[in-house]
Amino acid sequence: MVDEPIDVHYEKAPWPIHLDWVGIRKMKVSMPLDLFEENKCKEYIASIDIYTDLPTSMRGSNLSRSVKVLVDESVSCKKPWDLLERLTEKVLAVHEYSSKALVTLEVPVVINDDSFVFRFGLNKDRKKRTRYLLSLSTTGITACPSALAVSLHRANQKITHMQRAIIEVSIASNQPINYMEIPGLVKSVFSGNLKSLLSRTEESFLVEKVFENPLFTEDLARKTISYLSEHLKQIMPRDTCVEVKARSFESIHNFDIQVMGRICW
Repeated sequence: MVDEPIDVHYEKAPWPIHLDWVGIRKMKVSMPLDLFEENKCKEYIASIDIYTDLPTSMRGSNLSRSVKVLVDESVSCKKPWDLLERLTEKVLAVHEYSSKALVTLEVPVVINDDSFVFRFGLNKDRKKRTRYLLSLSTTGITACPSALAVSLHRANQKITHMQRAIIEVSIASNQPINYMEIPGLVKSVFSGNLKSLLSRTEESFLVEKVFENPLFTEDLARKTISYLSEHLKQIMPRDTCVEVKARSFESIHNFDIQVMGRICW
């Protein structure tokens, strides 16, 4: 009979400090998802994080157990929140020494030629206390209202600089977050939206549109918070928070501009 090897994971931690989160990060998995609640499954290349806490009685976490749970659950098609519910429950079941689990699912998506990165997260403990997390990021165009105002004053001409900007929205709530309208709301905030292919005439129309709606990065963040909170307050409960990060890749400065803001109700 062959002796079982010693499992050093179950040794007491030599430095007895409870660790908040231990896990796997950015594991790439091809999986079917019903992302837009149309009962239509599509294959996505997703990036998964799985974390649990680790008590001082354990030197290391059995991370292969988390990988096994992910592999088993990535076969059948599910909606994102259903998948995360299953994963967190199973992860807690196989990590008997842990008191909480956090699982995130990151998926790049193209909607009508617009690129987004969705990130779904679920934080659950053994008392069934749950926090749903959603982030979404996308890129658009802004134009500087200050340079525009000065050029109109000095030369009576609409002259300003344009740049790409990224908006990242993060929402946390005690209930699953309805995200169907969020991509369109966020895209509507920019001075203009990026296009892969434009004729010369279409390009000129886009530039004119951007010049008609100049925005500071501060405007971008505040407008996004306002639009999202107005929408979500109608469908989401109390204890919901919206955080927005707007970053402008300045075209005439040797630095970027970043703005962060949040609102909770």
